[in-house]
Amino acid sequence: MNEQHGVPAPPSPGVPAQQAHPDAQFGQPWPDSAPREPIRSLRAPRTAWGTFKMLFGAAIVLAFVGGVVYTHVIDPDRDDAGNVRGDRTISFDDVRTGDCANLNRFIGLDSDMAATPCTSAHNAEVIGIYTMPKGDWPGEEAVGETAKTECSRRLQAYTGTPADDLETVYATPTSATWSRDRDIVCFAYRSGGGLTASVRR
Repeated sequence: MNEQHGVPAPPSPGVPAQQAHPDAQFGQPWPDSAPREPIRSLRAPRTAWGTFKMLFGAAIVLAFVGGVVYTHVIDPDRDDAGNVRGDRTISFDDVRTGDCANLNRFIGLDSDMAATPCTSAHNAEVIGIYTMPKGDWPGEEAVGETAKTECSRRLQAYTGTPADDLETVYATPTSATWSRDRDIVCFAYRSGGGLTASVRR
């Protein structure tokens, strides 16, 4: 502005004149420079039901992953149904009722078992496990008598009427294993082998 006459000064040569914004008032900032409200998220707040569904879904995923890890890493000897995977040697600590095996009849809990699927040829099947009472080592003879009695009972209950060529065989604790393992593992046993199915009835 011309300070002497109060008349606006002409624009400098080569500089375009600034155009007033139609909504601007004299002495006010342009609308684009005005303070603005903070932008708010349009996402709806999470409800208790939404949180529950998220946690429930996460639990399902973890359960599935845990099952896969257990089946294929922690317990690789068995399939999802608990059946032995092919021919393999397993510890008596992992033996279950219904497992089939090719067995040396003179066995003890300090050895391992040659397990096999019951659809494969085998000569023995686990028909039960009896745990002897706590206490001092009772002696080999007492353990043998207990094994004979308990395994005979289990053969009858497991097979109904046992075939004439089936007998009981058992893996028993020894004085060396007694402090950590008092189980008697009972088998239905056919000395000639040739079993290709479970003897359970």
